[in-house]
Amino acid sequence: SLLEARSASSALAGSSPIIAIEEPEVHLHPMLLSSTWDVIQGLRAQTLVTTNSGEFLSQVPIQDLRRLVRRSDRIEAFRLREGTLSPDAIRRVTYHVRAKRGVTLFARCWLLVEGETEFWLLQELARVLGYDLGAEGVRCVEFAQCGVAPLVGLANDLGIEWHLISDGDDAGVAFAADASAQLSKRRRRDHVTRLERRNIEM
Repeated sequence: SLLEARSASSALAGSSPIIAIEEPEVHLHPMLLSSTWDVIQGLRAQTLVTTNSGEFLSQVPIQDLRRLVRRSDRIEAFRLREGTLSPDAIRRVTYHVRAKRGVTLFARCWLLVEGETEFWLLQELARVLGYDLGAEGVRCVEFAQCGVAPLVGLANDLGIEWHLISDGDDAGVAFAADASAQLSKRRRRDHVTRLERRNIEM
């Protein structure tokens, strides 16, 4: 409303205003928050939004995200690069993020696991060893429905560290190969662990 009231008198013809919105999730009920992106997307302006809400983030198209990472001497910006994911992979990743909450995109590191057993077991093992994975910025991300390659590609582009844990069966070998194919010059042992047993339950 403010922009519309000012546009007739002060905006130059053909100009595109820039609107900065900081943490739109503050004081909003989750039901309202889920529709906030639709309102922001409808603004006739270039819009920059900062958020700490996984609920809000899950509504934003993956291609529109910019992930800022603070280093000791600088802040780096990451985004999904054009051509990294096929349209089908983008659809699967988008579903995965929305179904599992966008909070995974705030993590420093993803533990890529096949299913529910690994999800519960690894967090409990970390707790026994005195680590809180959530406080350390580590999230267990199940890849069974989405596939390894799209998640690793997204993590690489967004500057999220990752480590894959796979079973020792044929499927686990294939998962480890998919992840290894995207290592570039990084060491495999730092990013891929394949269990000796056929599955983690054995």
